[in-house]
Amino acid sequence: MKRNILTFTFCLTFSYPIFSQKIAAADLPSAISQSYKSKFAIGTIAEKDSWEIDYDHYKVDFFINKIEYSASFDKDGNWLNTEIPTATANLPTEIKNTLKTDYRGFKVEDGIRIVSDKETIYKISVIKAEFTYSLTFTEKGEVLKKIEGLEVEKDDKD
Repeated sequence: MKRNILTFTFCLTFSYPIFSQKIAAADLPSAISQSYKSKFAIGTIAEKDSWEIDYDHYKVDFFINKIEYSASFDKDGNWLNTEIPTATANLPTEIKNTLKTDYRGFKVEDGIRIVSDKETIYKISVIKAEFTYSLTFTEKGEVLKKIEGLEVEKDDKD
C-alpha cells in the first residue's frame, strides 16, 4: 500500500499535465517529426513511440534498449528536454553526497534525469517515516526544489 501511494505521489509531482491529448505520429507537424527523427536516430535505436500534445508542446514516450524515455518539443520542432529514468546507483557523486549528508536516514527512490540544452537536473523522491519528499537537484548536488509529499498511510501488510 505504501508503495502505491508513493508511486502515485511521484507521478502527480513529476508527470506531464493530465490535460494532454494523444496524437498519432502521422498527424504531427513535419518540423516536430523531423526533429524527433534527427535527435533520436529513429529506425535504429528508438522503439514504440507514443505522442501527446499539450497546448503547443509535444511529448513522445519511446524505448531505447528497453528503457522508457520521454522527450518534449515545442510547436516549431525545437527539442526542449529528455527525461531518462535513473537508478539511485547511477546518480552523480555530488548528489549522493548531499543525500548522505542532508537526508541521512531517508530511503532514496530511483529518479528521473532531465536533460536540456540549458542544464541537467535530477528529480528524486526520498522517504522517511510517514512522509515523502520530492527533490530536484543540480548535477552538483544543490537542491533546487523540495516538495513535501502526501503523508504515507501506515499499512501492516508492507
